[in-house]
Amino acid sequence: MFDYYNNILAIKSSSLYNKEMWDAIVVLQKKVNQYLDEANESMFMDSMRELKYLKHQYQIHPETYLTCYDYKNKLKSSKINRITKGGNGRVALVEWNSLDIGLRQRIIAQVGYDPAVKTKPNLFKDSIVLDEEAKSFFEDYRKANGDKLSDKQIAQYISRANVFNAITALLKERESKRSAFGKGISILWKNIAKVVAELPTDTHPHKLPKNYRRLQTPYNNYVKNSFVGLLHKGLDNDNSSKIKGEVADWLLATYCLPNKMMIPTVMHYYNQIREEKEFPSLTESAVNKWLETPEIKRIWVLARHGKEEHDRLYKHTIKRSKSNWFPNAYWAIDGSKIDWMHYEDNIQGVAAKLKIDPVVDVYSEKIIGWSFSETENHVDHFNAVKMAVNNTGAKPYLFTYDNQSGHKSSKMQELYDKIVATHGGLHYPNKAYAHNSPVEGIFKRLQQQVINLLWFSDKQSPTVRTMDNKPNLEFIKANKHKLHKKEDLVKAWEMCVKLWNEAPHPKYKDKTRSEVFNEEAPMREEVSLLDKIDTFWIYNNRKNTYKRGGIKLTIAGLEYEYEVLNDSKTIDLDFRRKNIGIKFIVKYDPNHLNDFVALYKEDANGDLVFVANAQPKREHESIPVLMKEGDKESWKQDYDIRNVEFERDKRELEKLRERTGITPDKLIEQQELLIKFGGDLPKDQRNELDSELVYARL
Repeated sequence: MFDYYNNILAIKSSSLYNKEMWDAIVVLQKKVNQYLDEANESMFMDSMRELKYLKHQYQIHPETYLTCYDYKNKLKSSKINRITKGGNGRVALVEWNSLDIGLRQRIIAQVGYDPAVKTKPNLFKDSIVLDEEAKSFFEDYRKANGDKLSDKQIAQYISRANVFNAITALLKERESKRSAFGKGISILWKNIAKVVAELPTDTHPHKLPKNYRRLQTPYNNYVKNSFVGLLHKGLDNDNSSKIKGEVADWLLATYCLPNKMMIPTVMHYYNQIREEKEFPSLTESAVNKWLETPEIKRIWVLARHGKEEHDRLYKHTIKRSKSNWFPNAYWAIDGSKIDWMHYEDNIQGVAAKLKIDPVVDVYSEKIIGWSFSETENHVDHFNAVKMAVNNTGAKPYLFTYDNQSGHKSSKMQELYDKIVATHGGLHYPNKAYAHNSPVEGIFKRLQQQVINLLWFSDKQSPTVRTMDNKPNLEFIKANKHKLHKKEDLVKAWEMCVKLWNEAPHPKYKDKTRSEVFNEEAPMREEVSLLDKIDTFWIYNNRKNTYKRGGIKLTIAGLEYEYEVLNDSKTIDLDFRRKNIGIKFIVKYDPNHLNDFVALYKEDANGDLVFVANAQPKREHESIPVLMKEGDKESWKQDYDIRNVEFERDKRELEKLRERTGITPDKLIEQQELLIKFGGDLPKDQRNELDSELVYARL
């Protein structure tokens, strides 16, 4: 008798020795044939029912069995590879591929599929369904500090619960057939692990081990502890979370002493009193991490280093307005790069370095967006793409670009992921030097038919071979006084775009490029307002530290300053208390840097969490004669921040010393007494001094 599982043929050895059962089947089969020949319908049906009952009872397919004699002979001659020995109700497992091809074909015809191709683990994959209880549990779960799990953690834990539920159901099904598998249960786990590892990560982000033995460990933990068993052991394993109440006061007060003890010294004294005060065991790294939190650090900086250092790190600063200054008020130098031939005042000559960054609809050849600037960085690409999306209100299904580093930066790749169509959209760079970009040919014709016709055009390059493609430099120099300034070239470019878009399409002569672009499309994916907000806000590549004056952001060589305000549009003191010294990742819209930016920080898993919006830092006029009504009051409001914060931190320090009794005076008293006795006090008296004078009972 045969059972099939994952390329293995299981032969039930006990049935091979049951001669009476086989004889009964043969007798019944002869009766069936006899009654069929005699056309005795009644006896034929009775015999068929009895034969069917025997086959069902013993799960026999006579056309696919091996006799005991044949089976033993094939084993002796190594014509069958036995995996597990049978007998006494156990299953003999043999390798499927070692069976005779004729027997394999008869088995396939009997069971309806090839066990080497269609295996039961496929049924396991189909049994993985969403566990609604797990979804609710992990979405509502809170860590010890009150934080929620990140979206990635929630998805991972729910997926693990779904997979483990399917494994439990499969094992329960196999429990009733344990004798049919015997030691082969390990094969079941191997196949489960294989199927689990091959699950697509977008629908099953479980991140479970691929090895079947390692997979059993988290599974057993889940069976024992349910959803809690799935949570990572280190999820709330933050030693610094033990530092609170009296423990926090003692550590901070001791660290605030003016003799500036290092953390190992503080921990030495802490461990001397820990058992007596029933304080928890702490590590130096945990204490150091806690002391470095902004709201704690600003206290001990004031105590250990004084007001000057406290001011350097935390004193609020004022930004002075420079827009109303006059000659000699302040000097600076700034360079410029020009592309189209134009007149430059500061060099009294000709320049041609301005860059054009167009976005073209390949089908209609219409220019739908561009950036016309002195650079060709990611900001230029961003502006060109944003214009294209705003002008069209649609997403492309294919978007290609060259291998320039600005396109392949993480910021632009994130942007391109968003601008292409959600369903079927794709973007990729053209191969370097392959010249397979359709925009190259379109832009070449744009140059020849429109741009090069302008008298101040530099054609392609002074080094090209064809004379028609070279500029007439003598003519340009003779008329350089008539050249436009770079600001005027923007208007010239806009004119070129209009002429190009309104010119006849080279293929559809009776329509302009704009008319071709406006034809009805068979499919179109619209861009909503929310899409635009999500798409055109990008993250800064590096982290920026929120300092005493706020946070600075450098974009395309320009520096911007921002500060977090509260609901009253005044400086948020609570945010400053907790976040000065914290590094943030800034998300911004390059076209709206003068409005606000969003501040994010990473959690323990590296996921970004929104913290606050920051507005441009307010500027204050410092020259009295230039001040307007209300300027002085606004300036004073921001200026007083430094005193408000200092006095607040000073009060916190005084309250801490009052609560703990750990003060500079007590330190002086202890050390003077030790000096008086020359350090020869008995050990018990020294311990008493340590306890009563410095480490007073809390």
